[in-house]
Amino acid sequence: MKNIGILFLSVVLLASWTMSAQVEQGTLKFEITEASSDDPQAAQVSEMMIGSKTVIFFQKDKSLARIDMMGGMIKIDMITKPNSELDMLLDIMGQKMWVNVPETEAAKLRSESPEMEITYDKNDKKTIAGYECYRMDVQVDGSTEMMITAYITEELQLEAPVIQGVDMTQFAGFPLEYVISGGPITLTMTAQSFSNEVDTSVFDYDTSQYKKMTMDELKSLGGGSFGF
Repeated sequence: MKNIGILFLSVVLLASWTMSAQVEQGTLKFEITEASSDDPQAAQVSEMMIGSKTVIFFQKDKSLARIDMMGGMIKIDMITKPNSELDMLLDIMGQKMWVNVPETEAAKLRSESPEMEITYDKNDKKTIAGYECYRMDVQVDGSTEMMITAYITEELQLEAPVIQGVDMTQFAGFPLEYVISGGPITLTMTAQSFSNEVDTSVFDYDTSQYKKMTMDELKSLGGGSFGF
């Protein structure tokens, strides 16, 4: 359970999106294409992460990141509302939980962005989901281990913080593939497609089957293994 919690945290951080925009609406699909760990136990679980999908729906001032991991064993919806508060719906092996993050707390999370050292290599290119991208390397200040390697495009004018607490407005482009390393696992997320269309019905969600709890209560689950 501990290793599942660590992996769960990593993907939630990777998918903590708030879409805003030069592009006012759309649907963006990502997939975990690689996952690895030097820890033998975590490595076994990380293999199960490959193929996990994240679909981000966004429209003007609201967004939803829908995560399906480990063959449906873990499902997460991260919803940003027009007033900037967040709802997080979790279905972890049948255990359903709902965490609401008020606007003031959500704003605090967004403001706590670390300093970053960013370098670009425009000679290192690849095409992802039909868009030309070039390499970006990010060293997070205060961490000798955490590195982000990404391939970004300037063709998509989106503002979407890939990692909770990281100010993506500092990036020269939008990442369509990114690798986060330095923790217990290394994950690669790769965009599969982008569309200007969005199914607006996804923003009508029902919390009646979910147990409401605070973020602190969520943290306490599994002896803190969720890692928040």
